[in-house]
Amino acid sequence: MTDTPSAPQGGRRRCGRISQATPGPRKNGTYETKETDGTPAAHSPYDLFRPLIETRPPEVAANIIICLIHQTNYLLDQQIRQLEKAFLKQGGLREAMTRARLAQRDKQRRRTP
Repeated sequence: MTDTPSAPQGGRRRCGRISQATPGPRKNGTYETKETDGTPAAHSPYDLFRPLIETRPPEVAANIIICLIHQTNYLLDQQIRQLEKAFLKQGGLREAMTRARLAQRDKQRRRTP
């Protein structure tokens, strides 16, 4: 069994051209890429993995998807831990709003004799 060659490292093959993905998705879940001729193109996150998944046997594709799920889960766990640390250190939204309101009151009191 021979695997179909995938796109070169750091790029992806599309219509015979390589496009480079910029880091991070847009708000609508797509990634902006620039084709080799400089024209912008939008791709979904799945487009980044399409060559790996669609050219492999179903068992290998399933393993790739499971690995992506595990990586996503790990990254979400890390993000949750960081958010918890930030919450404990800086407080929540209400606490920040209270600090801002009290600071504004204090500033106004200092201005008026």
